[in-house]
Amino acid sequence: MTFIQKAKRWRPYIIRFWKREVGTLWLPFERERILKFSKVKPGEDVAISGYVKWIADNIFALLPTPFSNQIYLLCVNLTERKPNESSYIEIQGKAAWSQIKSIHPRSALFKAEKIIYVYDWKDAKPDLTLPKLNFDYRDFKENLTYRIRNLEPKIADFLAFTALSTPPFYQNVGGINLTLYDSTTQGLPRLIVKEIRRVIPPDLHELHTVKTPFGRFAIRYKYGLFFSQRRQKTTT
Repeated sequence: MTFIQKAKRWRPYIIRFWKREVGTLWLPFERERILKFSKVKPGEDVAISGYVKWIADNIFALLPTPFSNQIYLLCVNLTERKPNESSYIEIQGKAAWSQIKSIHPRSALFKAEKIIYVYDWKDAKPDLTLPKLNFDYRDFKENLTYRIRNLEPKIADFLAFTALSTPPFYQNVGGINLTLYDSTTQGLPRLIVKEIRRVIPPDLHELHTVKTPFGRFAIRYKYGLFFSQRRQKTTT
């Protein structure tokens, strides 16, 4: 006798913001910056810009964007000046290997850390630009509300317009303020809130810690937490 295991209920895939290791989950401008950082090679002169995250007195990490944890450049500050935390700067220096260690006593393979010795830096202006997408308002509205049944067209338009009125993605996301009253007792407000939460990565508000051989640094995406209140129907 063979028992067939009961099929698991299908659930939509939830994207974790701090675990976006696949290039398809990166925005185009973010991917461009990450690829530029990955092309830095030891032994070469380096001139590159990024965001500062301090690790030790004279060591900081340079990030391609304020919220990219996929790659960073470890920098040793050889100057007498000290850039501010989270500031955007352009550095000039020399890349080299550091902490070279053999993987195994009998192995010819080694592991090491890529370090940039910074001999000059200056404040710079971020050049992040949002790309033009082939994605119109109707597509956005359908993707936001396609799983909500019996949603009135005016409410769907209101949700979509409110979402589009938030500030740019890479700076400080706004939110959607809603007061929902369920006159049908079918739980529609709760379903709307659930679906809006679905498009926001659940770990977006968390403080993410990155470990390096020289210490740790933390990054946080500037995000307004999504709070909701549901007004119950009352009868007298």
